[in-house]
Amino acid sequence: MKQISSLEWKQLKFPVPEGFVSSSIGVNQAGTMNIRTVDYKISENGSYSLQQSGVHTRNFWAACHKETLQTSGWIEISPPPDFEVRDTFIKGLEDIRLCNSFWTATTQEYSYCDANRIAFGQNYPDLTFQILKPPVETHCEKNWIPLPCGKLIYGWFPLQIGKVSGDRLEIVIENQTPKWFKHLRGSASLVEIDGELWVLTHMVNARSCAHYLHIWVVLEKDSFKPLKASRPFFFRNKGIEYCLGVCSAKEGKELQCFVSVLDRESWVGRFDVKELQKLMMPV
Repeated sequence: MKQISSLEWKQLKFPVPEGFVSSSIGVNQAGTMNIRTVDYKISENGSYSLQQSGVHTRNFWAACHKETLQTSGWIEISPPPDFEVRDTFIKGLEDIRLCNSFWTATTQEYSYCDANRIAFGQNYPDLTFQILKPPVETHCEKNWIPLPCGKLIYGWFPLQIGKVSGDRLEIVIENQTPKWFKHLRGSASLVEIDGELWVLTHMVNARSCAHYLHIWVVLEKDSFKPLKASRPFFFRNKGIEYCLGVCSAKEGKELQCFVSVLDRESWVGRFDVKELQKLMMPV
């Protein structure tokens, strides 16, 4: 697999709490960021080193100027204190993804069952949310992608898009996809490029859970039918790197990808859209 060609990489530094490091960053088109901070370390082989009992996430709001990549603001945000919690090993709202003011996160602590479930909110940075039941009960739910209309991308084989109906996700759009799409997972909220919808997805190497690969998928704007996809690539290193946030800049000529490396470094990369378009192939 090849490294994707970039215009620039910049490491983002934040005033994280003692004992924590910055990890994944969700971002919307306005440059609003959610920075996840965690209190564990993860090694190259994927093993965890814990500083205290359990895995803890604390989330912070900030803003990013899309032309300069300078960040400002730093405010910790938390769910309302009266939300019911469970005594779980993994605590907090993990991997908050933003789309306009809509957001999703993975959580065990606020789940209605022993498994990971998805928190869905509509007014970020307000972390008031509801826990959504999947279309069918499963042992784990992650990687739901919020859309500008408030719907959510649920799965990729087939491509399933759902709407919130009470406390459950109801599938309302289903498009057939190639068989290899069964390996795809949602990564970052979509961006519109030249009238098409671009979604960054990822897969995990079957031989090593510590090796992430990324794939661009291009969808038709109205029907969400898949049109094109890139070959798998890595951003900076062959290993644990993860991207929750993508936004466009320079009047749509660039894409910015906010990448977590080993869950302990936060980076943003700039990419030329014309060069990315050369990577696309029909599906």
